[in-house]
Amino acid sequence: MPAPTLKEKAYQEMKKLLLTGEIKPGDFLSERTLVDRLDMSRTPIRSALDRLELDGFIKQSPQQGIVVQELSINKAAEIYELRKALESFVVNKLSNMELTKQQRSIIEENLSLQKRYVEENDIPQFTLKDAEFHHQLITFGFFKLFTT
Repeated sequence: MPAPTLKEKAYQEMKKLLLTGEIKPGDFLSERTLVDRLDMSRTPIRSALDRLELDGFIKQSPQQGIVVQELSINKAAEIYELRKALESFVVNKLSNMELTKQQRSIIEENLSLQKRYVEENDIPQFTLKDAEFHHQLITFGFFKLFTT
């Protein structure tokens, strides 16, 4: 499996900042700050911001700039319904595929870390590994779509 693109790295790093609470709902962000913080150019940062907006994490507007959104119960429920449908499809697809040894190893390592974080009551790290796990499943099921 090739290394993630800069766009994917930017997205994952920003999502991590949001999920761990380093960036909180109501915070205002700037491209310049994110470029400096993540040590990346504007292109992957902009791409990541667009994805985060589609995911409902942020709102971009010419008047306000970039604002981190509150996640309402209704919005969270909608996201999980969509995720459940997509992941059911992916799991069905993966059940008809042969995962590589490397893919199995990645999944096993992730699940082991999730278990450890639950035992340690480290919710932020568990949340990150759980999100990574779901992203891995989708990537393994739709490799070409998510790596172009």
